[in-house]
Amino acid sequence: MRFKNDNIIIHKFIIERDLNNIFLCKCNNLHYNFKNKELLKSINYYNKIKLYYDKKYYLLKNDIYFFDLKYNKLMYNYNKFNDFNLDNYEKLINDRVIHHDIVINDYRKYFESHNIDNFLRVYFDVFLNIKNNYFGEKN
Repeated sequence: MRFKNDNIIIHKFIIERDLNNIFLCKCNNLHYNFKNKELLKSINYYNKIKLYYDKKYYLLKNDIYFFDLKYNKLMYNYNKFNDFNLDNYEKLINDRVIHHDIVINDYRKYFESHNIDNFLRVYFDVFLNIKNNYFGEKN
């Protein structure tokens, strides 16, 4: 059971770090265009969070058996099934938040929301593909 939990921890880590990087890209881009002081504060905030994830990477690497193998395989599948088009930050952020909610089992709220179509798309086209490719398909 430990190995399955390891996979979920790594999956969650990758999404959270990716979400932070998207917010950081968005703030940098907006700051570059508007030179807004509030945006600069946001950039500093997301940079601190980025450092947190950089440290967490090494902690996970020390705590999880075969971390490199699991991480690289999951990252490969994560990148294969996720679109990273910075021209549409809102869609990227929305998709990653849904994906994160699925991984942490907080997805029931989407069943009664206007976001159900996006939830289903992310669940079937992204999450299940990553899960099946990483954890192995069940017969």
